[in-house]
Amino acid sequence: MKLKMTDVVFIVTCMTLSAVALAGYTWRAQAPMAREGIVREDQRYPLAASSARDRTVVVYIHPDCRFCNDAIPFYRRLAALAPASASELRFQSTVTQEELRRYLVAAGFARPVIASGPIPIGVRGTPTIVVFDRLGGPIASWEGRLNRRQERTVLEYFRPDSKPGPTPALERTR
Repeated sequence: MKLKMTDVVFIVTCMTLSAVALAGYTWRAQAPMAREGIVREDQRYPLAASSARDRTVVVYIHPDCRFCNDAIPFYRRLAALAPASASELRFQSTVTQEELRRYLVAAGFARPVIASGPIPIGVRGTPTIVVFDRLGGPIASWEGRLNRRQERTVLEYFRPDSKPGPTPALERTR
């Protein structure tokens, strides 16, 4: 059996398309990693100044966001650590405050602190976590699903012995 040139071209084209389709499937199947440093440093979050804590950690979420729902156990962990730390945890969303409160209570938060006000420039998606200092300046930010290293970094802000200031012995994210 002798192959014609058109048969060879057809076989090579099919193999190439199969490889491209498989590579695209594999790429989409990977969990996205959160982008760091997405909020502009020259912005201020005025509600952070009303906090008695040294840092305010705001989690921007949406009830319909799959990654937000996947991260609820991590947010509950933050909420459990917050009372003994120098950081206050607040939640904010584009849905009404009452909708957000119902969503969080149904997710297991006893008394979630709901923030209101404008969402900072740079927050384009959910989930997004932004750490603000006492004056309302952003210290660090992450957008998307956090990996283990990023979760540990966020948890550093909730350690009882973490010191006030820009970062508790962490690198500044940009």
